[in-house]
Amino acid sequence: MTKSTLEILKEARALLAQPGKWTKGALARNAKGGEVCVTWKEARCFCLAGALLRVGGEAGERAWDYVEAVASDEFKTTSVCINDRAQTVEPVLHLLDRAIAKAERKSC
Repeated sequence: MTKSTLEILKEARALLAQPGKWTKGALARNAKGGEVCVTWKEARCFCLAGALLRVGGEAGERAWDYVEAVASDEFKTTSVCINDRAQTVEPVLHLLDRAIAKAERKSC
């Protein structure tokens, strides 16, 4: 069964909130910091887009639409800029929180 957009957003947030699971500049990295495919078992940390793809597969693209809409509407930038300019995962988690809230409003 395909995961809902809300499930994907929440799972991506839970993944990135774990210590050492967030990165920037690549969709996914292995334990040595090398760039790898998000679906590889060697993938250990993920950028925002990579986390959405990791937990949602192709359905992660639907969740990406929510994240991009929030980044544009509320922060006047893109989610890639938020992820790659951040010094910590906190701005990314905040963006996901806002996207989750938007998805929850839509599901009511």
